[in-house]
Amino acid sequence: MSYNTSESDFTTPQSLFEKLESKFGKFTLDVCASKENTKCKTFYTEKDNCLEKSWDGHVWCNPPYAVKVGKRIKGIVDVFIKKGLQEIRNNTKCEGICFLIPSKTDVKYFHDLIFSNKVEIVFIKGRPNFSGEHSCSKASGCRTPICAVYFSPHSTSLCCSGMDYK
Repeated sequence: MSYNTSESDFTTPQSLFEKLESKFGKFTLDVCASKENTKCKTFYTEKDNCLEKSWDGHVWCNPPYAVKVGKRIKGIVDVFIKKGLQEIRNNTKCEGICFLIPSKTDVKYFHDLIFSNKVEIVFIKGRPNFSGEHSCSKASGCRTPICAVYFSPHSTSLCCSGMDYK
């Protein structure tokens, strides 16, 4: 599957990224990045297609939340989470994956792929301002609540907490 980030090419706020690194450890691979917005020295661009690559190391993933399909917008976060689960289960070089995703706990993938696994969920207090060509307005911040979901081959239980992004 190919994905087009043209309308979801947002840069994660540095303060939020640093807080999540402080909690989970230094990330070594950004799998959904551009040269302009990467958070790690090693990164995959849209052209690289991270869905076809191996996710080695300690992975950061702020995936595109949706793509335009004809006149519709189709959510694709679940595609990236499924890939992450594959990597955690089958790639011994994958040390952990932190996803920054919409905090929509009512959707099917949240129940089937997140709540059903041993992960740590960090609900982000407030609505951070992402930068980039298609970013959220500075006055209101992100349109949807977000959370960080951390998958690790060493997780033993589902764990939830909260964090202020500032």
